[in-house]
Amino acid sequence: MLRYRDSKEELKHYIDENKKFFQNVDYETSQAMKAFLNMKQIPGETEQKEEKEMNAVEALDELQRKARHDDKLREQFIKTRDAEDPLGGFCSVCRETGYELYPMDIVQAGDEFYAAMKRSTNGGGENSPVLIGEDDPYELFFAGLQEQLQ
Repeated sequence: MLRYRDSKEELKHYIDENKKFFQNVDYETSQAMKAFLNMKQIPGETEQKEEKEMNAVEALDELQRKARHDDKLREQFIKTRDAEDPLGGFCSVCRETGYELYPMDIVQAGDEFYAAMKRSTNGGGENSPVLIGEDDPYELFFAGLQEQLQ
């Protein structure tokens, strides 16, 4: 495909010849192909957007992986720690990166994690572990970035 990216006609011909393959490409692969080819849509592409709904913890995990490999993104996140509203600034960077996260999403994700932990240990009774930091996805995000830098 990269060989034909400068000629729309040749690229379209290549895609038509391999139509069966292109109709079965998953969403992430089609997005990568569009980026490599600098195209908005691949000719013959079906509009089956299979984006699964991602929860806040999954989004943070994905963002952390990206930030570990992208120095500029990592620096953007680290700079938010010194902002007047660190969590708000952090969420702004998340949204600029394409992840619709807001402060309440992050807070709620920690609460959900802690509630699940309490339910799973000792029937959720008073002997359940008290978590200090382990239930804070925001802090865990930065701990993971710091771990990589060491």
